[in-house]
Amino acid sequence: MPEIQAYMFICKYYYKWVPENKKTKHSNFNKQLIHKNVNSLISKKQIPLEKKAMYRFFIVLISVIMSSTSANAQTEHQKYTLVQKFPGFEVRHYPPALLATVHTQANSYRELSSPGFRTLAGYIFGDNSEGKKIAMTAPVHMDIGQEGSSMSFVMPSEYSFEDLPEPANREITLQESSPEYVAALTFGGYANDEKIKEETEKLMKYLRDNQIQSVGNFRFLGYNSPYRFWNRRNEIIVRINWE
Repeated sequence: MPEIQAYMFICKYYYKWVPENKKTKHSNFNKQLIHKNVNSLISKKQIPLEKKAMYRFFIVLISVIMSSTSANAQTEHQKYTLVQKFPGFEVRHYPPALLATVHTQANSYRELSSPGFRTLAGYIFGDNSEGKKIAMTAPVHMDIGQEGSSMSFVMPSEYSFEDLPEPANREITLQESSPEYVAALTFGGYANDEKIKEETEKLMKYLRDNQIQSVGNFRFLGYNSPYRFWNRRNEIIVRINWE
């Protein structure tokens, strides 16, 4: 059976046998079900034994796809209003949002991303005054500077400031952001310091060309987990003077 037929075969079993309400919420169940059916066919010699490794690969691949798609579909995104689109970027208005923020001495994406994420993840996973778990949202905000940086998680919209538990880690602060107009440039792939610098310079040029004045630092927004391999979304934003 050619590779493309193998892929379609496994997909067919997924869509035929997995109930709709299981497809997005229980990716482990999906994997086990597909695995069971493929093993059954191998044992009946409907799939040649020498092709077994290839089928295993497709099972893992589809499981990763389902997991990343499910997580992205269920993640709440920070709300904003699109004000105007320009070639290469757009202007948005962000209303106030509740943020959990950690400040560090890092001065690069590489130094900030993993330690900052682990610190804030601890807070939403229950390292707080109530032992409460808080849903992850997107995007993750990073303000990277030469004299120090910060990372922020946006709190789910269901929470008010009074509802949020106090962080057990004193490095984390809770705050409400100010409403702001920003220019936003979107790019794909995996982010790194070189890519962030390149995309920031693009946005700077777009703003100059359109005579729009920026205010403060250019910031990075990351929307996806490391396990989402394609259709990734990253952004550079900066506050602007807009009337």
